[in-house]
Amino acid sequence: MDKFDTIQGKLFYTVYCKHKSNEITHYQRGRIKEMIVQWDPQIQEIIKNPNRLKQNILEMACTYSDNEDSKQTKQHQGVLVD
Repeated sequence: MDKFDTIQGKLFYTVYCKHKSNEITHYQRGRIKEMIVQWDPQIQEIIKNPNRLKQNILEMACTYSDNEDSKQTKQHQGVLVD
C-alpha cells in the first residue's frame, strides 16, 4: 500500500482489496468509493489513524447494508404519509 502517493489512492486500494476478498459487498464498495470521491467527513475522520485504516473501512462498510436503498425509500414514503 506504500506505493500510492495519495491518501485517496490508499483508500481506493484498501476498498478494492476488501471487496476482492469478499469482506465487503459490491454495494458497500460503491458507497465507500462515493464517500472517498466526495471527501466525506467520515472519510476524513478514518484517515486520522492510518494504522487502523483497514479496520475503519470494514466498520464503515458495516453501516451500509445491501438494503440501504429500500430503507431510504420506506423513510421517504413515511414522510409523504405524515
